Amino acid sequence: MSIKAAVDGRIDVTLCEVAETDIARILEGYALLQQALGCDAVEDLDSFLGTVSSSTDAAVAPKIVRATRDDEIVGVIIGQYLRNLNMGFIAYSGVRVAWRRRGIYAAMRREIIDLFNWEAAREVSQKHSRSVDYVLSELDEDGWLYQTYLDVWNGIALPCDYEQPGAQGLQAKPLRLVLQPVGQRKPPTHSQIAAIVRELYERVYRIEDVDTNPSYQRIVASLSNFSIRATDRQFLSNTNSANKRRKI
Repeated sequence: MSIKAAVDGRIDVTLCEVAETDIARILEGYALLQQALGCDAVEDLDSFLGTVSSSTDAAVAPKIVRATRDDEIVGVIIGQYLRNLNMGFIAYSGVRVAWRRRGIYAAMRREIIDLFNWEAAREVSQKHSRSVDYVLSELDEDGWLYQTYLDVWNGIALPCDYEQPGAQGLQAKPLRLVLQPVGQRKPPTHSQIAAIVRELYERVYRIEDVDTNPSYQRIVASLSNFSIRATDRQFLSNTNSANKRRKI
C-alpha cells in the first residue's frame, strides 16, 4: 500500500511499506542508510537482512517504509514491533541530504507508527490495547532529532546511561534511549526500563547472553543513579503540553 503525503507544505512524496520479500528495494534502502548515516552506523548487510526478516524472531515484526518522489527514493525508515513489550522500535532512518528538513522524516515516522499500531491491534488481549504503549528510539543527545522528540513529540529520555551494544558489526556507543508515549501514559519503573533494554538487546541486537553483556550491566547499574520521580514529572509536563496543543 502507498499513500501520498504533503511535506514542506507543498511537495508531495509517496510513502510505501516495503515487503520483506522485495530484496531490491531493501538493498536500495540499505544503501541510502549507509550514505545518510555513514557505514559505521549501519549493521553489516547479512545482519541487516536478518533485522528486516520476520523469520529471524517470532517476537519481532519488522516494518519498512520508504519515501519516494517521482519514483526516486528520498528516505527510508526501519522499525520493529516488539510483541513481548507491545512497543515499537525505530532502528534506522535516513533522508537524502537534498530532501532534509522538509518533513519527510516526520511523515515516515507517522506511517511506521501506524504500522506498529496495526500489529498491536492484531495482538489484542487482556495485556495489550489496540495501539502500542510506547515507541522507542536510540538518539544522539547532540543531534537536532533528539530535541525534536522531546519538544515536539513528547518524548522522554529514559533515566539511565544507555549504550547501543557492540553487535552486528556496530561498535558500542553511548546514546539516549527515548520513549514516546502512544497508548500508555504512565512512565516505566526502573525494573520495566531494565526489561525494555533486555528485550532490545535480545531481540533487536540478537545478543544471546544479555546478563553477561558489559553494556547491559552498566545500564542496569546506572538506574540507581536516577530518580524515577523526575521522569514522572516530565511525563506529566509533556502530557499537559500535549493536551493544551489539542485544545488550540
